Amino acid sequence: MCPMWGTLFGFTTGYGWGSVDLTCCKDYPTSEGCTKCKAYDCSSTKSSDTGCRQLFALDCELVFTTISLEVARVSLANGSSQDDALVQPEHEIIEFNTRFSGVTKQDYVLYKVKTLKEAQYDLLHYIKNGTASRTIFGR
Repeated sequence: MCPMWGTLFGFTTGYGWGSVDLTCCKDYPTSEGCTKCKAYDCSSTKSSDTGCRQLFALDCELVFTTISLEVARVSLANGSSQDDALVQPEHEIIEFNTRFSGVTKQDYVLYKVKTLKEAQYDLLHYIKNGTASRTIFGR
């Protein structure tokens, strides 16, 4: 999760090196660091359940419709589970963009399809479940 896990960070003073901490959780180099959390954010101050932020990765796949690009699939993962929803665009699909989206015409026959509002509601419920703070990232 944290791209800098285990990297030591220090600062210099007029007399040489000052504090040396792990960049991910600001803990001492001899500690277990952020590995105590299942999913964590590099901005956490301590690696305890109360100091960790749940991380979610969000990805959307798009298809070409008669008006423009529209959402065809929404995926959300947090490291231990994943929610994936196939979405029916509001307008007719003219190109599935399968080369990039991975979505095919056959997907709409084989799998349950949701409206965009249903997918948004389900994902919001999935994210709100639990008590930890959350960070969502995607592209």
